[in-house]
Amino acid sequence: MITKIVKIGNSSGIRLPKNIIERYFSNRVANIEFLDNEIKLKPVNTVRKDWDILFKTKSEEPIEFLENDFDKDEWEW
Repeated sequence: MITKIVKIGNSSGIRLPKNIIERYFSNRVANIEFLDNEIKLKPVNTVRKDWDILFKTKSEEPIEFLENDFDKDEWEW
């Protein structure tokens, strides 16, 4: 894809079509890598992506507690 470099305030930038932003950069965060003869633009996955799904599946699993000597000998219920 060929695009023009445009003036954005005191900087310059390129415009990406909406469908590319929606497909690859939905969280609107990109990693830019500078290589020998090219610039690579890659989407960044958010750190907490899909945590809601993970918590839901984990909450359905039984919780196992580890016992130690203190729990057996020292603690009174």
